Amino acid sequence: MKFFGALFLVTATLLPYPALATQNASPSGPPGSINDQVQAAYRAGATAVANNDFKTAETQFETVVRLMPQIEEGHSALGAVLISLGKLPAAIQELEKAVSLKPGDMSAKANLALAYQETGSNQKAIILFKEVESAERQNPDPSHCLRRFQWRTLGRWLPPAKFRQRSKR
Repeated sequence: MKFFGALFLVTATLLPYPALATQNASPSGPPGSINDQVQAAYRAGATAVANNDFKTAETQFETVVRLMPQIEEGHSALGAVLISLGKLPAAIQELEKAVSLKPGDMSAKANLALAYQETGSNQKAIILFKEVESAERQNPDPSHCLRRFQWRTLGRWLPPAKFRQRSKR
């Protein structure tokens, strides 16, 4: 399976889990217990991603989405993991939901653009890549420079090892 660059974006997608605690809990249980479950699942998913255990991460982020479907971060993280697993239609569904919940999330948009590109929806991908590039110009965060360089110069995403090999030439 081709590397999609999702590993690079998964890290950007994973926000600090305390942000999840401030969200409204589902009415199906006491707020503290739902928040605790969501935080635990999110932490477990983030740890699984760090350990390259994407199947476990998928299960944990599915739990986050099931318990708090109104939280964009769960959909975004799940979508990024699904890209890594090659489950592109499911990834697109989760990332579209994430973008609809939080239109300003550039990591979700970049991941969605990657998924669109890999499924042949190039026009949709180009639109999102341009949005991400425009937002990154307005916010010159150094961590975004690599993505901008890859998009402009290479026209596609490369794994870090291949990027380093190509840049040494």
